[in-house]
Amino acid sequence: MDNRYFVLYLLPDNLINENKFLELQWENIKTLVPCLLKSLYEGSLDVRLHEFDRILTGLRNIYNTSNVNILGKVASLWYYFTRIFHQSFGPRVGNFAEELICHVIDNSGLFRVIKRNGTLKEILKHYDFQCDRKQRVDLVLDRVKGGKISFIELRMSEHTGGKTAQESLLDKFVVILPLLEEGLRERMLDNNIREVELVIAILFNKRHEIINNQNMDVGRFNSLVNYIMEERNIWGQVRRLLGQGYRIEENEEGGEDKNIFEEQLKRKRDVCIRKNEFRVRFRILLGDEFFREYAGKDLNTIIEEVAYVTADDIWLFYSMAINEMKVAKETGKTNVRRLYEDLKREKEEIFKEFMDLRNRNIDINKYISELNRIIDSYAKEILGFYEKKGIELRLLETNDIISMYEYLKQLCLAVLSVYLTIDIKGDNTFSTCIWE
Repeated sequence: MDNRYFVLYLLPDNLINENKFLELQWENIKTLVPCLLKSLYEGSLDVRLHEFDRILTGLRNIYNTSNVNILGKVASLWYYFTRIFHQSFGPRVGNFAEELICHVIDNSGLFRVIKRNGTLKEILKHYDFQCDRKQRVDLVLDRVKGGKISFIELRMSEHTGGKTAQESLLDKFVVILPLLEEGLRERMLDNNIREVELVIAILFNKRHEIINNQNMDVGRFNSLVNYIMEERNIWGQVRRLLGQGYRIEENEEGGEDKNIFEEQLKRKRDVCIRKNEFRVRFRILLGDEFFREYAGKDLNTIIEEVAYVTADDIWLFYSMAINEMKVAKETGKTNVRRLYEDLKREKEEIFKEFMDLRNRNIDINKYISELNRIIDSYAKEILGFYEKKGIELRLLETNDIISMYEYLKQLCLAVLSVYLTIDIKGDNTFSTCIWE
């Protein structure tokens, strides 16, 4: 069965704006896609490596590589391109994940997102409490049926780093606790909030699996609990609150408070202190515990709900750019640029069908089906165009005709994207490219 490509860059804005999930994807990749297209068009990058990079990787040795060693000639380019791509993409993934999580939570009917990545000053002002603290909280949620607010620190991985990372994970909780008896508890009660949750949510283990009790790194978990139990950290603030009328709910038999608090954290990852009707709950949620608690569904269900509108822009253009840079070293220009320039010069009418499609009032599924039909017809037309010229198109290092044809269809998507950028948007320098 033919592959069906879903390229956001080629969609009209109105179709993207009709689907919140597509909007989230597009907002996080819209400045990176032009960078990939620029590389596909130019076949090069301004490679910037310091000498330690060159020495450690051995890339210094390619200065004397002969011109026939094409892999040697593109080694620096590939290395630098891959490195800046991952440096650029990593933060985008984190931002996209948080935005998607907020979207799912807001639509769950269980909790509302009050603030994402906000300062304590901004967050607590929402509850009529004034403070000047600038520590940031990843997520603040308000239960729809009322009575509870959740301050949540999200970690994509259990591999959170050393003491500095642990400190940034908990510093806002250490600030919130003493504020409770400086008027914050009263403000919360005035807002009908009788429970404050301080939550650490860890989503994946070091092998990138959804984390649970069976596959987590016990040593890292115990290290986190030990850090929480330091006097200068959460335990120190809890101990002070215990001296101001709070008690540990689980300590019904009058045991040692510190031992009970630590034991509950390690065994249940959940411990609660209370003063009259007001509770403060500390929780460490793993993987699907977080999603079920606040979104009412597990991660697999969330993924299944959005998989049908997952765009191909990044993997498609990135993988093509790796190959096309090598082509440019061999032939002087990329296949993308050669096809674009030849079609513009001798067969520009080929782009009309695509432009007509962009102006049609159809839904997104129909648009994607039509786009895939168009690139299939373009691929056949291009083959005929070069056959008449007596030019053999050899696009990949394979004699497999089906693979070559599939790659030609991908090239057609890239050529259309270049045409849209240069000829329709008038951006011949790909100025909207932002790696950072």
